[in-house]
Amino acid sequence: MLLLMFVIATAVSLGLGAVVRRVAPAIGAVVPPRVDRWHEQATPTMGGIAIAIAAVLALMLGNGISRPMIA
Repeated sequence: MLLLMFVIATAVSLGLGAVVRRVAPAIGAVVPPRVDRWHEQATPTMGGIAIAIAAVLALMLGNGISRPMIA
């Protein structure tokens, strides 16, 4: 069960992370490069949203899968 939840969370996180990486610059959710940092390009800052959605979704699906059906 836990392995299934982990696989779901990983897959959703990777998929949403790619979407967020493309959407963040369009809505201005990026940090511009600075002299005291190693980034040479603007860095998207919304990756946590993708991870949080993936974790909640995996927990919801895992809870629904593990709960026995009562007639």
